[in-house]
Amino acid sequence: MRLHEGERVVDTGLWGYPTTRPRKVKPKPGQPDYVVDWWQNARELDRPLWRKSCGTVSHRCLVPFTRFSEPKAAADRTAPDDRIWWFNIVDRPVSAFAGLWKDDRRFGRV
Repeated sequence: MRLHEGERVVDTGLWGYPTTRPRKVKPKPGQPDYVVDWWQNARELDRPLWRKSCGTVSHRCLVPFTRFSEPKAAADRTAPDDRIWWFNIVDRPVSAFAGLWKDDRRFGRV
């Protein structure tokens, strides 16, 4: 959910913030000169990547979820297939966490 012209809007978008960096090796025919990295966690809010969106109320949103996952560190794995922590709120069918969004010229709303 985000604000659009003062109204709350439920919308969809891609997950993550795309950033680009130059390729380390020459691109193959048809490949761009850059690699796209997707960032999912805004941890250092004073970094240029996050500063514009964090400082602009219109780029804040709520991300609804029924459950979500995070990768486990190697030390937390008890079995080879045990790579993900799953989270949910047992007494709530739907909850939400804070998010940031932007319009990206290559990928649309992210």
